[in-house]
Formats: sequence, structure tokens, C-alpha cells
Amino acid sequence: MMDRIDAAAAAGFRGVEYHFSYQWPAPELAGRLAEHGLEQVQINAPPGDWQAGNRGLAGLPGLEGEFRDSINQAIDYAKALNCPLVQVMAGIVDQVSELDVELETLAENLNVATETCKKEGIGVLIEALNPDDIDEICKRLRALEKTWSDYISYGTEAA
Repeated sequence: MMDRIDAAAAAGFRGVEYHFSYQWPAPELAGRLAEHGLEQVQINAPPGDWQAGNRGLAGLPGLEGEFRDSINQAIDYAKALNCPLVQVMAGIVDQVSELDVELETLAENLNVATETCKKEGIGVLIEALNPDDIDEICKRLRALEKTWSDYISYGTEAA
């Protein structure tokens, strides 16, 4: 990770983002960013157990406690890195039949994340990756967007 920060600075970037940084102490990351005058533009919340297939926790029923812990960890890092945004990942929907339950969980967890981050002056980002494959989720997220506060941003990324 540290060599990637060095490379970003050498390439002339002013800001960086990367998937997950939790294996490095936040003060060490902050020092490397400061050394190069780089800004951490966003940080992903911990995704859960990556080896087990987790790609986020926000939309997974039954993992609300783990999700809250992940948001608190992300906030700690965001504060140490002077990072303005925490990206929350919904996770992988197992079955279409469970979509409504998972979206309800997602909405509740986004409210938790927003309120928790807002107290620290940190925004929340949720990004629908590859909307062609998850079109139904994207449509429902856009419908939910009307209820979000100024502390949630929504974006899409093409495959």
C-alpha cells in the first residue's frame, strides 16, 4: 500500500483512494499521505469477511452489529486521515427473493451510518458498481435517495 501512495504522488495525483487500509495503522498511513501532500478522498468501510465472500455489510440482514462496528472503525480511520467520505458497501444479494429484506436492512443501516458519520462531519457515499448487472438494486437505491440527507452521496461506476 505504501508504495502505491508513493507512486500516486510521483504520478502527480493530489488525492488517493484504495479498497481497504485496515491492515496498516492509521497514523502510518496519515504520515505517508502528509509526506507527499496527498489527500485521502474517501475510505471504504470494512467489507466483512472478504475470504468468505463478503463485499460489504450494509444490506445483509443479521449483520447489523458487525456493520455498526465497521462504521466506527471507518470513522476512526477517516478522522486520522482527515478523510471527508466513508463509502458504505451494501454486500452481495444472495437471492432476488430476499431483495426487499436486504434493501430494508440497507436503508436502516444507511441511516445509522449517516447519523454516526454526521456527528464527526464525515459524509457517506454509496456507489452502485456496474449498474447493468444490478439494475433492480440501482432503481431501488435511486428511489431511496429522495429520503437521504446531505450527508449521503450516491454514484455509479461502469464495469
